[in-house]
Amino acid sequence: MQHWIDGYNLLCHLKLDQGCSLEQARSRVVGLVSGANVRLYFDAKCAGGSERRAGVDVIYSAGASADDRIVSDLRTTDGKNITVVTNDRELTNRCRQLGAQVCSCGEYMQARGKPRRTKTGATSDPARPSGVRTKTEMDEWMRLFGEEKKRPN
Repeated sequence: MQHWIDGYNLLCHLKLDQGCSLEQARSRVVGLVSGANVRLYFDAKCAGGSERRAGVDVIYSAGASADDRIVSDLRTTDGKNITVVTNDRELTNRCRQLGAQVCSCGEYMQARGKPRRTKTGATSDPARPSGVRTKTEMDEWMRLFGEEKKRPN
């Protein structure tokens, strides 16, 4: 199974664009998804092209969005062997119409066994099941939300 990733979508989902240059943020994404059968698509204003970095085919779309390039590439292959990674609803619908599977950025990162960002921006730990809290977390919750001591009137 090949994974075709909407690069800026994943980059923003993981909040990797904070406190660094765009090139550094793209390098961070490449490092997180490195492995076999991965294509990483980025929008490019000027020059398009592709390169291979850390086992990842990095594709820069020129004159079109990365979304349009993903769809164009899907039209030239059997989409049944492709999973597109994106949180973009429109791209999701277009890819499914072409026979590709789609998963969200969070699902992809969790399946790779790497921490993913939650809606609040906190890193989730795939090794710890959802809803399981540490003693420290529980103590803090009880301090914040526990029953108040009855006050004399």
